[in-house]
Amino acid sequence: MSIRLSAVLLMVLPAIPCLAAIDESMERPIPPPSAAAIAADEAARQALAEPVTDQEFTRIPLSNAIGALREKSGAKVFVNWKSMAMIHVSPDTLVTVGIRGKTLKGALDAVFTVAGADREQWGIHVDDGVIVVTSNDDVSKNVSVRIYDVREMIGRPADDERQRRVNALVRLIQDQIDSPSWKERGGQAGAIRELNGQLIVTQTPENQEKLIKLLDNVRALFVDPMQHSR
Repeated sequence: MSIRLSAVLLMVLPAIPCLAAIDESMERPIPPPSAAAIAADEAARQALAEPVTDQEFTRIPLSNAIGALREKSGAKVFVNWKSMAMIHVSPDTLVTVGIRGKTLKGALDAVFTVAGADREQWGIHVDDGVIVVTSNDDVSKNVSVRIYDVREMIGRPADDERQRRVNALVRLIQDQIDSPSWKERGGQAGAIRELNGQLIVTQTPENQEKLIKLLDNVRALFVDPMQHSR
């Protein structure tokens, strides 16, 4: 866990202490993705951060440039051309650009920027081990709903104190997980609410995985908070 995240968690932790035993009769949350699915997504994110071979594209179709990057990196890259057409990006657009000293993510940014894609209108995300390039409108539609058991984090205090802890946990999540994506903060993808100690979260698959890790880090602090402050 990073020092910054540890500090944030330790600041918020007093608002969401572990107090009461868990009532096992409550509905169990939807299970998280399998270890294989998580590993595949992690490998795809790692591929985005890896450098790609330097190369020059001179007036070649955008789809060919993407194919070359896919081949050189060995990564699974999928472009939703139908969605990208909505922001006036075509696979037939001719591009001329030099790729030097860039990661795969940087190379994709460079190629699509030359093709005329407004960076605020499209995005890159990972889904089922595949690097997906698509418009932001499509990203906002590619969401799933998951339920997370957070009863051990909010306990069973009086109503006012309980709500304070729920608010603190929600605020932590929205601060740490793709803050601009939450509808409460002006985004289009994310929504979160609490019911009977369960967080019901609507988010992109990638952000759901980040949330799983964040909640695991919070739970780890309940075991030995001082260990993470050193």
